[in-house]
Amino acid sequence: MKDNMGPGCFGIANGATDGQVFGWELLMTFMLASVVCACAVNKPGFGNITPFAIGLTLYAMANAGGQFTGGSLNPARFWGPALVFGCSRKKFHIYWIGQLLGGALAGVASKAIFLNDDKQD
Repeated sequence: MKDNMGPGCFGIANGATDGQVFGWELLMTFMLASVVCACAVNKPGFGNITPFAIGLTLYAMANAGGQFTGGSLNPARFWGPALVFGCSRKKFHIYWIGQLLGGALAGVASKAIFLNDDKQD
């Protein structure tokens, strides 16, 4: 029985280990969330170039690791097809933990890099 059964389903490439998939999802989610924090969340931001930067990052990450993991980069993107069509349910922990940890690390890095605790008078 094939694991991928419906539209929007993706899976792990043949030969990719669980650790590789975890690492790719963590890295791709970290990069995307970091660009969103740097361009859209932090002030002053980058104005009109922000959507281009986010889209280019998503494109680059999906092309770099998508061939190994399906490139979901988002827990909701993984869970939607998994709940509706039952695809990749056996590997949910790899995607879920990798993506949440990647997003959390991006938030911590963004706070450490971009937020300045020094108050200006």
